[in-house]
Amino acid sequence: MERASGVALLVTLGLLTLMAGLAVAGVVLSPAWNWLEGVACFVAGVSAAVVLCRRLPAQNVAGGSLALLGLSVFWCALSARNGVPLGRVEYSNRLGLRLLGLVPVTLPFLWTGLLLTGRETARLMLRPLRRDKFYGYYLLLVSSVLLALVEVALEPYATQVVGWWAWPEATLWQGLPWGTLLAWLLSAAFMLMMATPWLVPKRPIPTTPTLHSPAIWLGLAAWFTLGDLRHGLWGPGLIALAGIVVVAVLTWQGYQIGLEAVTRRHSDDDEDEDE
Repeated sequence: MERASGVALLVTLGLLTLMAGLAVAGVVLSPAWNWLEGVACFVAGVSAAVVLCRRLPAQNVAGGSLALLGLSVFWCALSARNGVPLGRVEYSNRLGLRLLGLVPVTLPFLWTGLLLTGRETARLMLRPLRRDKFYGYYLLLVSSVLLALVEVALEPYATQVVGWWAWPEATLWQGLPWGTLLAWLLSAAFMLMMATPWLVPKRPIPTTPTLHSPAIWLGLAAWFTLGDLRHGLWGPGLIALAGIVVVAVLTWQGYQIGLEAVTRRHSDDDEDEDE
């Protein structure tokens, strides 16, 4: 599984680097090549599940990923059809054929990837609070906020730059519908609550922390943020960029704390063997 997760990470980062590079260059793919956008979203979602198998049993990952994928399809389709809970949205065909004529087939994989990698990123950020009795609530809150942070960059990029979807009835600020941002924050919390039974191992096993999931989350966030900045969407772009820097710093600190804990554990095991 380590080899599979390593390959998945490299492929995903390669694709996201390509998409970020195109965004920085100001290139909007023509209809003959825009399938790359959908492939990048699909690969990110699948890879988010694959790298999670380093920490959780495959059946847990499958259950949690399918729960998030199904809820993402339902949420987006309901919004496209009835305007709730996210608001009235109209999706284009740039991300692939639309399920039931409503939701692009690759879009739910993007949301699933963001939710899974956001939750793993939040786990590292909150490493100093692991023993706190309210840790579970903190994890849910921070994971939801991380999705909302990506939304700040994604919405302007999707609506103003590449035309993935449109909000015909929403009040926009540089392509960002504020009401929808709050709706996605609450929706993320609900989806993660539903998936939590699968994402919490029944018998926790000490593992070495990795940066695989945060790398995918940061890659997706960078793609959308750089696209915003390149096309003059400075407000959401700078907000998202500041958030990315804070997340990267806190994640690195949590990662270092995790490595120190592993080192201490191995040292204690060696002392027990000597005795």
